[in-house]
Order: sequence, then structure tokens, then C-alpha cells
Amino acid sequence: MRRASLLLTVLLSAVPLFAEVFPFTITPASGPTTGGQLVTIKGSFGNWPYGVGFGETAATNVIQVDDETLTAITPAHLPGVVEVRIFEYDIFRETGGLTYEFVGDPPLVQLERILLPVLTPPVTGAFGSEFRTALRVLNTGEKTLEVFGLTQNCVVLCIDPQGDPMQLEPDSPVGEHDVIYLGNPGRFVYISPEQSWDFAAHLRVYDTSRAAENFGTAIPVVRQSQFRGDPFGLLNVPTDPRFRNTLRLYSTAPTTVTIEGLDAEPRVMALSGGATVHDPAYAVLSFSGTEAGLKDLVITPAAGGPAVWGFISVTNNLTQHITTISPR
Repeated sequence: MRRASLLLTVLLSAVPLFAEVFPFTITPASGPTTGGQLVTIKGSFGNWPYGVGFGETAATNVIQVDDETLTAITPAHLPGVVEVRIFEYDIFRETGGLTYEFVGDPPLVQLERILLPVLTPPVTGAFGSEFRTALRVLNTGEKTLEVFGLTQNCVVLCIDPQGDPMQLEPDSPVGEHDVIYLGNPGRFVYISPEQSWDFAAHLRVYDTSRAAENFGTAIPVVRQSQFRGDPFGLLNVPTDPRFRNTLRLYSTAPTTVTIEGLDAEPRVMALSGGATVHDPAYAVLSFSGTEAGLKDLVITPAAGGPAVWGFISVTNNLTQHITTISPR
């Protein structure tokens, strides 16, 4: 268990037992602050797996091509020159000495991240149910608010990471609309930190077949500051087979968590990263019980890794009504 934990710890949190410098090179040696640049690292490589870090941020899609070549995708990063570090997990060796320059305007990582945890196309369920996601937003401040990651046309709110930011005028709410989104559940939008608390949002999931009897379920809208690097609890999770539970976990980068209380032994889950800065690292787990009762889950993020947030949705198998359990 200890070895598994060490192997799964985020690259930059590990403490190397050995440090050895090889004549490494990196090509290209500079790229955009938005990340996404494919780089090739030449040197002397041994056993897989490897990790690559740019400053304090881990690269993605690290691949060992052969004994002398690694490739990786650069992360989004603030402008400037950073050290590139290569970590070989099998023998806990870290190698530095390379540098890479991020060039361009500051990327979205300078802005405040806000997580919209559930954004899905319509989903059909039992007994004729059809679940939709709806979002309403409001600027409560006195200045125009730019929201990166949302674009409005005349009838819907769309997730558009390439488009211009949505311009929210003061006290001019954007009426609730179903959300059109083609991607994994969950989305980061970005706002200037000075105006972060001017952004009010209400996100809900509702069943169109039961709209007359149930307005739906509000889903928490979560700021980056609410993510946790220490253990957090999800309490009073029903184990009654009349309910099905769905655990959803989110982070800003690929990582792992340990879940206690779900099984007899702790369970390790991996959160996979998204394709853009708007896609959180994400993992989902569905489970139900065999007899009536309650259990408490404790979620522990990887030591030194990125902060994590998560919640559980509880669905009544007969009525299809949903409730949520948030961190405590």
C-alpha cells in the first residue's frame, strides 16, 4: 500500500532519493502560456513510468518513445522561464537542469476557477424520466463581468472554450436555460479574482417527466478555494437498496484519492484529466447498498497533490427524485 501511494503521488510532491544529471535537451524550448505544446526530451531513460514537471505544474500525456526519447504536452502556465524536471518513479530519481520559457499573455490560470459540477446533455432514466441540466447566472456587482467558458446565444447557454467570454451586465440576469455541452460532466469557468463574488449562479438537475411535482435538485457551484488538499467527509450516505448513489470527484489536474468507508479496505481512485483548462480532472463511481443504513465516506487527496472536491447524488429508484451530499 505504501509503495502504491508513492507511485501515485503527484510528480512535484515526491522527494527524490537520488539526483543525477544527464545531457538532456528539450525541443522546442519555448511555447505558449496556454500550454498544449508537444515537446521532445532527449536523454538517457530507463524503466517506465516517467513524469515531467514544468515549474510547479505537471505535464500531461508523458510518453517514452524509446530509451533516449520522451514526449509530453506542456501545461498552461504563467509567462516566464521555468525549470523542467524529469522524475523516474521506479527508482525515485529526479533529474533537473533543463529550462522552458512560456511566452504570451497570462493564461486563464491567473483567474478564479469556478466549477459547475454537472453539465450534461439530456439523460433518460427509468419510468420515462428525462434529466436535464439548467443554469441561471447573475452579475451582482457594479461593473461588467466577463465569464470565460460560457457563451450565450438567443436561446441557450453553451460551453464554448474557444469563444469570447460572456459579458454579464450588472443586475441583468441571464434567464435559466438548458445547457448544451458535449464533454465530460463538470466544467471550469474563469472570472477575474476581483469580481469573483459578483458571479451568482444556480445550477440544477430536473426530471422533465416530473416537473409538476418536483422543481429539481440544486447542484453546488464551487469556487477553487473550496477544494480540499486534506481529507473531507461525505456523511450519511444511504445503503438502502431503494437508492443508488453516484460519487463524483473533481480536481484541477490528474491525481488520485483514497476512499475510506466504501469497502472493507481503502480504495484508491484515479482522476483523469481533461483536454482543456475548462475540463476538470474527473472520476465517477456508482454504488448502492444491500440493507437499510447509513455510512460515512472519507476522501483523502494524494499527499502533496492538487486539491480535490466531490459530492454524492442519491437517486430514489422508484420516484427518481435526487438529493445531494456535499463535503463536511
